[in-house]
Amino acid sequence: MYEQIASNKRRSAALIFGFVILLVLVGVVVGQLIGGGPMASIVALVIAAVMAFTSYWKSDSIALAVSCAVPADPTTYQRLHNLVEGLCIAGGLPKPKVYVINDPAPNAFATGRNPKNAAVAVTDGILKILDKRELRGVLAHEISHIQNRDI
Repeated sequence: MYEQIASNKRRSAALIFGFVILLVLVGVVVGQLIGGGPMASIVALVIAAVMAFTSYWKSDSIALAVSCAVPADPTTYQRLHNLVEGLCIAGGLPKPKVYVINDPAPNAFATGRNPKNAAVAVTDGILKILDKRELRGVLAHEISHIQNRDI
């Protein structure tokens, strides 16, 4: 398992690094085409760095905002919170933030940059059609993404 986690971290770093390099190369090409010289490359590097930083630190907030997720009220969604907490205790993980999306389609996802800053979101649709055992299975799958750091 630890090898898989290390591999996921290396792949994520390589992806972000490759993204920055690609944008810098695009900046160089555009700079050559429009006669901007090295300034276009510097601008591309700054833009790429800002985008990479934002992607790493704010990707969870962006994913939750795009999906219109709202924090799951612990009283209203007590069963959901209890299932997530129980699975996290069993897995030795901190409890992620729990969100609900107002959507009739059955779906769930995990997001975040590490287990301490993770979140799990589920739709109203999945809460309505799955029983407790089935929902536990879906949540276990999402928590496994958090544990393996492939979120």
